[in-house]
Amino acid sequence: MKRLLAIILGTATLVGCSKNNFTLEGTLANYDKEVVYLQIGGGFDATPIVVEAKVKDGKFVAKANLSQPYSAVLLDTEEPDYSQGQPKYISLVVEPGTIVLNADWESGRINSATGSEQFALALEMERAAAPLMNEMQKLQADRTPENEAKIRELFAQYNDIEKEFTAKHPYCYTSVSKFSAYTSEKSVAEMEEYYNSLPAEVKEWKEAKEIIAAAELRRSLEPGNPAPVIGGTDINGNPFSLDQLKGSYILVDFWASWCRPCRASNPHVKELYEKYKDKGFEVVYVADDDSNEEAWRNAVEQDGLQEFHHILRGLKRTESGAYDRSNDQSDKYDVHYLPTKYLIDSDFNIIGKVDDQSLEEELKKAFGF
Repeated sequence: MKRLLAIILGTATLVGCSKNNFTLEGTLANYDKEVVYLQIGGGFDATPIVVEAKVKDGKFVAKANLSQPYSAVLLDTEEPDYSQGQPKYISLVVEPGTIVLNADWESGRINSATGSEQFALALEMERAAAPLMNEMQKLQADRTPENEAKIRELFAQYNDIEKEFTAKHPYCYTSVSKFSAYTSEKSVAEMEEYYNSLPAEVKEWKEAKEIIAAAELRRSLEPGNPAPVIGGTDINGNPFSLDQLKGSYILVDFWASWCRPCRASNPHVKELYEKYKDKGFEVVYVADDDSNEEAWRNAVEQDGLQEFHHILRGLKRTESGAYDRSNDQSDKYDVHYLPTKYLIDSDFNIIGKVDDQSLEEELKKAFGF
């Protein structure tokens, strides 16, 4: 089935209205197709808007209604086949107004772009980092230990360039979107301070709202707060809700069949369960295996975890290629890596995020031995 993209010949609307008119007037050298596709927005959990524009003598016009800046790409196909690798594209930042673009399709080089301050700043960052990115790409073709070390060194240099750019342009779209993408590495205080410093208009951007939402979620998960209720259909096909275990100490373990550190931790969890199960200790596993239930069931059996509670994360792939996170149980606990474990007390309040050692220490405090 064709991807469910909002496609209108030459025109599209993305969270905007007619007053926020955007036009891209483009010239593409070395482009031999009759149509070009401007893909706006999208990402891990969102379906992009795609504008189809006719190309004549290398020139095209694409229009959209935008309410803010967005990342965008020019593609030569409506539905890229990512199984065949990264498709050819030209990366842009678009915003309300008119952008005049001159680019070479074969090389991907942007010769000139006028009409957008946000796009100009994005190009400034891209050009500053280009030599490092090109060198890393060459080294990745031959992943020897020596080249791996060089890649890490180059990546550290890239981070320095990014930090310098962000410090110079803290409120531009590139900086805000990069901050939003890395909230898992920021403290609550850092997120709140950055969001509060943003101009009022920028606070309305999707990426800015994601930053403050991440801060609010993280704060809600601090020790002493009520535990978020997660649930779903368990491994035996029965309905399950975390709050049905209220009155017990509960370990919520976010894991996956393919996660080696997760599975290496399972024997320790089993050992602690045997020690404390008669005192009121329960274990709930939430697996990131929605795409492979057979692997999930096999891992539960292989690791001898049958006596615990098991549900899937609930992350679903949509027909558009994006992810439906409306039932994602991991999001409720701000899970960005595996394994992630939370311990909940008998009053159904969060004790905190734990690892193997701190889990053991907290259970000794709770049960006295």
